[in-house]
Amino acid sequence: MYLEYSLSENDFLKSQLYSASKSKIVIKQRRRTFIILIVMFLVFLVSSYINQNRFPYLDLLFYCLFLIGYKIYEPIRYKKHYKKFINHTHKEKFGLKCKINFTEDQIIEESVLGESKINLNSLSEINEIQDYYFLRLITSESLIIPKNAIKDIKQFQLKMDTLKTKFNIVENIDLDWSWK
Repeated sequence: MYLEYSLSENDFLKSQLYSASKSKIVIKQRRRTFIILIVMFLVFLVSSYINQNRFPYLDLLFYCLFLIGYKIYEPIRYKKHYKKFINHTHKEKFGLKCKINFTEDQIIEESVLGESKINLNSLSEINEIQDYYFLRLITSESLIIPKNAIKDIKQFQLKMDTLKTKFNIVENIDLDWSWK
């Protein structure tokens, strides 16, 4: 099976955001930040109550609005961070024609930068979202394959099914995934 395509900044960004959304470290970090904000406000609320001898309703309203705003802003902040990271580390790859060839035991990737061979037994996951396949390696890197670059989707899915069976690869299908 042979594919030819080029990747844009958005392709790399989707891959990075998908990986981050599934990363236990990132999930834990985001949860910890939110809990710290709640604890800080509770301390502030109790302190305000002790000093004024009345319940600080206005402060509570402000903080609830702040938490709602934070939950809206946080994904935007992470997305901006990853976009900056991608522009710093992958900008030379944007728009490069890439040729992917699936052989019996390897994936051969060719571009003007050179050629790389990936042994199929080094694949750990096949992740599918609405517009992409991410073939994750045991080194945590991913091969990004946009679905619009696949001419025969049935043949590609058959190849992925063969790989899953032959190499015992985990498949994650998240067709309704979105960055939150």
